[in-house]
Amino acid sequence: MFELRFNADKATKQIKQLDAFLRTRRDDVIVPYYFQRLQGIAARAANVGREAIRNAVTETGKRRATGGGQPGRIDSGKFLESFKWEVRAEAKGVYRVRVGFIDNPPDYASYQDLGFIHRSGMVVTGADAIGAAERYAANEIAKLRV
Repeated sequence: MFELRFNADKATKQIKQLDAFLRTRRDDVIVPYYFQRLQGIAARAANVGREAIRNAVTETGKRRATGGGQPGRIDSGKFLESFKWEVRAEAKGVYRVRVGFIDNPPDYASYQDLGFIHRSGMVVTGADAIGAAERYAANEIAKLRV
């Protein structure tokens, strides 16, 4: 445990001292901090991906909606619910961040996300949920500094 008192006139010096102190406490301060940051980024990236799924409207989805369903790719909810995130510590200071269709996704998930040509010949545009989540996470991770 430590205690620092801040004086406005000496704040710059004290901030440098605090920064130096925290950097010496890498294993018990910095590493857990970045692990928590990565968890937050992964959770928000998953939300970005789910939003991409919700906003991806297809012609077949529009037709289904006229029959009482929801437009887009929300029918049973399995596609949306299977878009998840996880962060694991693999080794000291090494983390694995996974966002996407992780645990037992529907067999059609990759088609719906990447897009495909329907058997009727219609081009179905992909939701690009993984791409949207990856772009968000890469941008946020690039902002992290050690």
